[in-house]
Amino acid sequence: MFRYLGFILIGVMAVGLTGAIGFVLVGGVAERLTCHPVAHVTVFDGIGTVGGDPPRIRAMFNGPTGSQPLESPWFLVRFPEGWTRWVWVYPHGLARTNGPANLASGQHRFSAGTPEVYPRLDVINEATAWIWPADARVAWIDADALVPAEAVADVTARPGPPPEGLREAVDALKTLAGLCRPVYLVTRPPREYAATRRRLAAWGTPGGPAFWVTPDRVPGRLEGLKGVWPTVGGAVVASDALAGRVEALGVTVSRVPPAEALAERAASADAWRRVRARLTDRKPTSRNPRR
Repeated sequence: MFRYLGFILIGVMAVGLTGAIGFVLVGGVAERLTCHPVAHVTVFDGIGTVGGDPPRIRAMFNGPTGSQPLESPWFLVRFPEGWTRWVWVYPHGLARTNGPANLASGQHRFSAGTPEVYPRLDVINEATAWIWPADARVAWIDADALVPAEAVADVTARPGPPPEGLREAVDALKTLAGLCRPVYLVTRPPREYAATRRRLAAWGTPGGPAFWVTPDRVPGRLEGLKGVWPTVGGAVVASDALAGRVEALGVTVSRVPPAEALAERAASADAWRRVRARLTDRKPTSRNPRR
């Protein structure tokens, strides 16, 4: 009889131990989900020159409250060549550092996210470091002229079909890309920046960095861009405010309607034809953007 009672006692203890383990595991998962709200990281394209300064790496971490949402204020930047670096995240969510030096000319994909000791699948993203010669001839393209605001209203959505009238703009940019390498100026908030970059790629625009022009530091960011590639063949701008900032740096501005007006195909196509004719002409042109 005592033998049977022993078996029963062992069985009860096994069931209890299994329940305790399950409670701890489920509780741990619940704690991870409840104590660490879902976050998001936007990693911005970096730019640099062959044999010059390394690309500047920037990332923005956002949580539901907008504050620093990570349990650790550190994250890792990783390049496929094996280069890694720990980076500090400031309380407002912005992080920045220099990338690897002596990168070859071309595109270098890299990632930024939490380290393996703090795995967070919601806090990892990728961007590209664009390395071109210091004397590369570039053209600045206002992303607001190509991607309508409503197209990025849902930052998590996949890119839909391009807006009507975009084909004329893309054709003009492809012609322009034969003479100038395009640099897309994105003046939108971080998550809209990422959505804008996805749409530029999905809609067939010529390859080039999506350069984040921080909304509260427009002049400084444009000066920094010009310092990396000073030979600017011209700028295609839709925004009045941005046009003034660009002209202040001595860059010739060509005006086009904002992307919301691409549906007005006749006027939009005419504006982009003027851009193509103006920026592919090597001869000096008037500084008047209306001509």
